[in-house]
Amino acid sequence: AVVSTQSGHYGRGFKLALVDKKYDEVLHMVRNANLYGQAIIAYLQRKGYPEVALHFVKDPKTRFNLAIECGNIEVAMTAAQQLDDTAVWNKLSEIALQQGNRQV
Repeated sequence: AVVSTQSGHYGRGFKLALVDKKYDEVLHMVRNANLYGQAIIAYLQRKGYPEVALHFVKDPKTRFNLAIECGNIEVAMTAAQQLDDTAVWNKLSEIALQQGNRQV
């Protein structure tokens, strides 16, 4: 699959940087190429890189879900505070307990 951009396509360079965990290069490519926001987030999540997708998301609900997916309790807690929703707090406490974190 090729990730579409407004100014063309990213193929091998983007994927290679992603696979090689060169996240600074991935960030640079995304920021300088006007990659479609939701498309890149969906692509990264689908390919198993929710922790990378997290860098591009500002929406608290999406940040919460990505943080939960990659086990980042701190980011999930910040998003949960912004959302202040019972279901979100329940999910956060469930995941935190699974990780052995009883402080949440």
